[in-house]
Parts: sequence; structure tokens; C-alpha cells
Amino acid sequence: MIQIKELKKSINDRVILDGINLDVKDGQTLCIIGKSGCGKSVLLKNIVGLMQPDSGSILVDGLNVPALNKNELFNLRKTIGYVFQGAALFDSLNIYENVILRLYEHNERNKEVLESEAKRVLSSVGLLPDISEINTTYFENEWINLSNKMPSELSGGMKKRVGVARALVGTPKYILYDEPTTGLDPITSEQIDKLIFNLANNLQITSIVITHDMFSVYKLNCDIAMLNNGRIHFFGSSSDFNASSDPVIREFLERYS
Repeated sequence: MIQIKELKKSINDRVILDGINLDVKDGQTLCIIGKSGCGKSVLLKNIVGLMQPDSGSILVDGLNVPALNKNELFNLRKTIGYVFQGAALFDSLNIYENVILRLYEHNERNKEVLESEAKRVLSSVGLLPDISEINTTYFENEWINLSNKMPSELSGGMKKRVGVARALVGTPKYILYDEPTTGLDPITSEQIDKLIFNLANNLQITSIVITHDMFSVYKLNCDIAMLNNGRIHFFGSSSDFNASSDPVIREFLERYS
């Protein structure tokens, strides 16, 4: 599980996180919500070690992330997939190269292994058909067509799916999503929400989703942690959140629902 204890982080003398305490259990899907600029993405980057906290601890399977050395952090990240805002694909790499980059960084050079894993994860996110249900020639033609595309040739929704596919490489235990539906139209947003929901349930992956989109929260049927003034203001079910009379929660719901 992930355990966050008294986590504090300031940027340019501005307090962003002011004593965060939060537990994420194995297999749980947790949506972290809050107003823009409240520190949601900062929290996510601290969990994965992209930022260092000023104080406090982040335990992932018992390992304190801020205390890990470079090699220990590198090994821990094998268990964590990260989906960035806007997918963050490399413009100079084609889809295949973007997806297998994670394995390549871990010194995998076997072409058959790389291609097999790329096909698996791209099928998982619906960008390739299920090879068990169609003929091999059709699948290979679809694979060649997709794998050679550049990010500039993809729609926003397809880029998000490739970003999720890249995060799935190596079958991680945790996936962290940073605003996965931002900038997408409602139909594509719903498709991405359904993808996250299905992956969490079918693969038993622990998922943390950063969002301010309450429609996504309801579709994911997830637990909620709300950030406000650098602290956890609410933790509980979406139904309890929606029924709350707390003025901070009511204001948020009126703005983002």
C-alpha cells in the first residue's frame, strides 16, 4: 500500500502541502480532487519521487520514497506507471518507440519481447484488436499501421490511450493518472474514464487519479480525497461527498459538477 505521513512541501515560499496524511490500499481506486493549484499534481510527483518533500514520509510497500537512493528509486518505479497530463509523448519517437521506452530504459533489447509487450498494452487500451479474436494477418497490418505513426498524427484521445499503454508496460502494481481527461471532449473523456475503470478492475491495479472533473469521479465510482489549503479536507466515498453539507465541498460541487 501507499502511506503518506505528515507530508509538507513549499515552492518559492508558498506552502503547497501542509501535513498530508493519506493511505491508499492495494487494489483501491482513489480520486484526489481539489481546486486548480491546490497541490494535486505536486502530491503525485512526490509519491513517485519526481519531487522531494520538505518533510514527512511516503511509504510505497514499506519503502520511504524520499530516502531512497537513485538505484533504489529506479527499481521502485518498475512497479509504478505514470500517466502525465497531455500524455507527454515524445514527438520525435513513433508510437512503438514511445511505448517500449520504459523497457528500453531497463536494458531490454530483445526485439520480440519489446514488440510483444507493445502489442499487449496497446490492445489493453483498445488501440489494437484482441489478437485472439481476429486473424493474425489483420492484426499485423493494424500493428504496423499504428506503431509507425507519430504523436502528431493522433487525436487527443488516442494520445491519452498511448500514454496509458506506456504506463502499463511491465504490469505495474500502481498507476498514477495526472488529469487524464483534461482537454478532451465529453465523449472521449467518458471513454478514458471507462478505460481506467476497466483496467483497475480487470488487472487489480491500485489507481490514483488526479482530477477536478466530478463526472469522471462518479463514473469511476472511486473513493475521494479532497485537498484544500494544503491538507486533506475530506476522505470518503463519492456518495458521502455528494451528500455533504460542508461549505467548502458545496462550493466545489457547484463549480465543477
